[in-house]
Amino acid sequence: MKKLFLFILLSASLQASAHFRYTLTTSTQAYVPLSSNSTAVNGSTLWAFDSYVIPLPFSFKLNGVTQSNYNIALGAALSPASDTDQTKLLSGFSVMDAWLADRGLPLGPSKSPIRYRIDGTAPNRIFKLEYFNAGFMPEGQNYGTMLDSVNVQVWVFESTDVVELHYGDSKITHAKDYFFNHSNPFISYIYNIDVNTGNATYYYLHGNAASPVIDTVSSNDLDTNIITLSFMPPSGTVYRFIPKTSTALIDNSLGEVKVYPTYVVNCFTIASVPEGTYHYQLYSLNGSNTNISGALHTGYNTIACDGLATGIYLLNITNEKTGAVISRKIIK
Repeated sequence: MKKLFLFILLSASLQASAHFRYTLTTSTQAYVPLSSNSTAVNGSTLWAFDSYVIPLPFSFKLNGVTQSNYNIALGAALSPASDTDQTKLLSGFSVMDAWLADRGLPLGPSKSPIRYRIDGTAPNRIFKLEYFNAGFMPEGQNYGTMLDSVNVQVWVFESTDVVELHYGDSKITHAKDYFFNHSNPFISYIYNIDVNTGNATYYYLHGNAASPVIDTVSSNDLDTNIITLSFMPPSGTVYRFIPKTSTALIDNSLGEVKVYPTYVVNCFTIASVPEGTYHYQLYSLNGSNTNISGALHTGYNTIACDGLATGIYLLNITNEKTGAVISRKIIK
């Protein structure tokens, strides 16, 4: 699978095509590790070359193709184009073009679990996969250390088939070693990579990491360098891929929600909540949970925050049906 990222290296611009059936939005949401009630795919085993197949508790459509398994390998979050044939053509989201590895290498113990968790209840469950505290294999090979790290999650939403990429804290000292011919990650949707030849089409994030656009590249054009993101996505960055036929694309309910005051003493109000299932969660700026959370009812909701320490917080409000999220800053 290392060859996969070498072929990403050798890509060049194409005209966009109908192969990519998503709309991209970017938002900010505090990154919360899957530390509780999660399953480590690798167990306690050190990993670097490993691939894993995770049976899903629900089926979802990846770019219009129904999937029942989740496949991952070397920094890519890949699902097969066909669950009955995983040896020829693969399609899926690549969280970056780096060769990720366990930071416990070479002798252990494992320091970088690949883990997953299922949140919510049917038919609105979310499959969450995380590379936690993952290192970079080239650092070990070139420098004999495993000091750098990255945290990233992939969320798949039942019913709406929305896919989100969540980026957490990272430490990257040798970017050009990790990302081959560029200094920032190549984040993409890979369409029909042939595992025998490496031929594929890549729909990749280009430009400002806070508001990227989608460009298209092909492994058939080998001579043009790729212009990727302008910087590594900072912690809290969420790239949301909404199927163009999904109801999540036309969900405007969160635009009606209001939060006030934003400078608080004892409480704040979440108002104009429409009918439906909505949830709120308050995080400290470093991403830790404040335990101020709960369901919202229609209309006005007064949220007590007397026990909060002085500081800056992030309030996330989620439509549990569509997975849509808005974030608001709260200052105590």
